[in-house]
Formats: sequence, structure tokens, C-alpha cells
Amino acid sequence: LLAEIDAAVFVIDCLPNLTHDEVTERTEPLVRTLRKQHPDTPILLVEDRSYSDSYLIESKRQRNQQSRHALRAAFDSLQKDGVRHVYYLPGDWLLGFDSEGTVDSSHPTDLGFWRQANAMESILRQLVGDAAHHVRWLKGNLHTHSLWSDGNDFPEMIADWYRQHGYQFLALSDHNVLSQGTRWMKLTDIENRNGKNALRKYVARFGPDWVETRTSQDGVMEVRLKPLSEVRSLVEVAGEFLMIPSEEITDKGAHINATNIGEVIEPQGGETVREMIRNNLRAVDAQAKALGRLIIPHLNHPNLGDKGISAEELAALVEDEFFEVFNGVEGDGDLGSPRRHSLETLWDITSTLRLSQFRARPLFALATDDSHHYHGGKKASPGRGWIMLRANRLTPETVL
Repeated sequence: LLAEIDAAVFVIDCLPNLTHDEVTERTEPLVRTLRKQHPDTPILLVEDRSYSDSYLIESKRQRNQQSRHALRAAFDSLQKDGVRHVYYLPGDWLLGFDSEGTVDSSHPTDLGFWRQANAMESILRQLVGDAAHHVRWLKGNLHTHSLWSDGNDFPEMIADWYRQHGYQFLALSDHNVLSQGTRWMKLTDIENRNGKNALRKYVARFGPDWVETRTSQDGVMEVRLKPLSEVRSLVEVAGEFLMIPSEEITDKGAHINATNIGEVIEPQGGETVREMIRNNLRAVDAQAKALGRLIIPHLNHPNLGDKGISAEELAALVEDEFFEVFNGVEGDGDLGSPRRHSLETLWDITSTLRLSQFRARPLFALATDDSHHYHGGKKASPGRGWIMLRANRLTPETVL
């Protein structure tokens, strides 16, 4: 069956499910069958990924070694016989080297799959002649809070956390503010947000030359909050990590994230929740047209506080194209209540009504973590929700 597929490349990645005897028995016949039907198609043999605890458990280490030895022996035999266009990818570091790439020492986490995909991408791109035009998977979060509003860590510490955990893009979406200009914050106010060790960790990570502190006239120690422009100069890496300016437009009855915003948009208000959402969406659209830039709004946590907009009203609000189906913060009502549909059900009803009654496109959903807390606790911690997208460049325009 495999030989009937007109593939650009064949990837043989089945060692985790085979014994070393089965690898010895099956590899060469498989490759020769594929080569007979596809004389010039590249074939990539991939070793099994290392068990993350194989350095502790002898049996797992032996399983890795034996299956890899069998695969390598088959590869060498094929090379000796002149079988062309067969390539080999070692498995030692497919999931990384920090033991964070698996759930149970074997099955990959999202981070593990991302690392494995990146390892394969580099060789596959060469094998297929870069036919994919550098398209790759990117991971990001569009709903994040810092000390500029009600988060409890410094922007660059937050950005560094996401970058170190396999994200390629991040939007700091503080409430009704853009991180611009000069702002100093009392150390006691930072500590009162469960940030008792925030300054110590900040200095340890970026050094005393980066961190700015002062003592006010009344003897209070203050720390300067860096604006986004300075944070970007520190953490952004072309093609690897991108910061996107954003704001959570926080109105009384609804919150709208505006991603890739250029100027602060004040909450527009309205007599009803539906009217508030519409007014704020119009304000985002007006700024996008005025500045000539792509800005994507999305409706945050529609069930916040067990209130919000109904599925029927949201269906009629066809100018809202995106909403959060998950952010996981306690009180945001992702799973619904006796009074409110779950967000998955709301999504289903809204999209059905748009397609059937309003002749409009369905509502599209995204996940975020709405992170606020970076010093312990799970109420609004980072990394619980994200989006994945495919793009050939890492810029705000391609992401959006």
C-alpha cells in the first residue's frame, strides 16, 4: 500500500512499535519495495526517540540501542548494495535533552512533538528541494498580562518564559493600555501581587545593568517597567521569536483583544453587551483602516462571571470572526454553568446559526492562557492554552 502512494518523500518512523528483530527482518524489504516502485523518491529512516529515563532504566536503554543498531545495520547494507537516495536521522535528541519532551518517558508532549518536527523539518526540507517554501508550524499566545496592568511579572521575564517553552510569538495584551512610555512601579505593589521574589528573579535573569530601580522622594523603592520597544530589543530573534503589540479592550460587559494594535483604544461602551462588542469591534476596524495595518480582534471569555453574550446574539454579531473557546482561568466559565452553555456548545450553536440563518461564515475559535500569575499557582498560570499555525515567515502580518 505504501508503494502505491505518490509521495515527495517516504519517512520510515516505526521503531517505537517494533522489536529489534522485527526491525532487522522488515527494514530492507520495505525500502527495496519502495525503491522498485519509486526509483528517485527520497527515503528517510528515523531512529526511535530516546526514553527520557533511559539513563536510569537499563532495559529501556538497551531497547533504544538494539533497535537503533538493527536500523543502522539495515541502512549500511542498503548503502553497500548501492540503493540510492536513502537517508538516516539519529534519534538521540529528537525530543530534546531536558526530559521535558515526554508525558511518561516515551509518548511526546506538545513540546516533544514540536522538537521532533523541527528535527525532521531540517532534513526533509533538503530532501524535497525546499518545495514547502519554508512553511512551518508556529506556536503562540495572544492573551497575556504583565505588571503593566494586573499581571505579576515583568514583560521581559514573561516573554523569556514563553520563548524558553517553545513559543514563537507572543502578544502582551494588558487591560486598556499599551506598554509605552515611562512607568515606575513600587516594589511593595509588585510584592503584593504574589511577586515577593519577582525582583530577585528579574535581576538574576537579566542582570543589574538591565534592571532599573530608584528610591522615590518619600523613600519608597521603585522598579521601572520596560516598554515593549525595549523588551523586543532584548528578547526578539528574527525568525525565532516575535512580540506583537496588543491590548485587551476591557469594557464593563465584554473584553475584546486587539492584536497588532498601533494605538490604545478606549472602551467604547454600549447599552447592552452586544452593543459594547459591536462598538469596540468598530473601533478596532477604524484604527486598522486609519493606520493601514492588519489588526485582528477576538472576543475574550464570553462566559466571564457567568454573564455575557448568548449564542443567539453572538451569531447575529457576524462582524465578530474570532472568540476564545478556551482560556482556562477560574471564573471564566469555559465549561458553562446551569445558566450558561459551555463555550464548545456556544461555538456550535453560533456557527450553526450563522451558516443556516445569516448566510455568514462560521465563528472561528482560538485558545489562550490569559496568564496573570508567574510565581506559582494554577489559577492563571502560563502555558495552559495556545494556538498553532502554519506560516512561511515570522511577522505580525503572516501570523495574523
